[in-house]
Amino acid sequence: TKATASAGGQTASTLPKNFGESVLGHNTQIGVRNSKAGTISGAHNNDAFLESVEITGAKVSNKITDARFPGIVEYSYQLPRTNTKGEFIGGYKSVSTKTTYDPKILPDSKVADMSSRAAVQAESVFKANPALRETSIKVDGYYFQVTRNSKTGEITNSFITMPPRIK
Repeated sequence: TKATASAGGQTASTLPKNFGESVLGHNTQIGVRNSKAGTISGAHNNDAFLESVEITGAKVSNKITDARFPGIVEYSYQLPRTNTKGEFIGGYKSVSTKTTYDPKILPDSKVADMSSRAAVQAESVFKANPALRETSIKVDGYYFQVTRNSKTGEITNSFITMPPRIK
């Protein structure tokens, strides 16, 4: 089932009905490995990410903050290599990055709300650019990466990101 959002007088229906709840779940889930991508899935809440690092045995190699985005931390990390049974086989996968938010500065509910608002704004961008699979949307001074399913056009995720640093 889809929710109907009205943007600029047009009826858009590419947001799943429970989008806000699923974003909240994605942001706060702990210890979920995406084995194919070699990443920690979800865990954009800083506490959930650090707990996931602990559970998965990941190695954090860098931590970046930016005064323009209070409460946001970007981590570089690597998951240990495992076999198909999940047993460690030595070494680490390639470096991944994860942008997290400090729930003391940006509560989970606020980030979920901003994510949903970014997703609604992204609908018009996707309508104007049908080939686009993801886009960056600014909400309340923070950036969100919004992704969609290339086959169905349904918006699949909207997560907080640290924009590239200006040299």
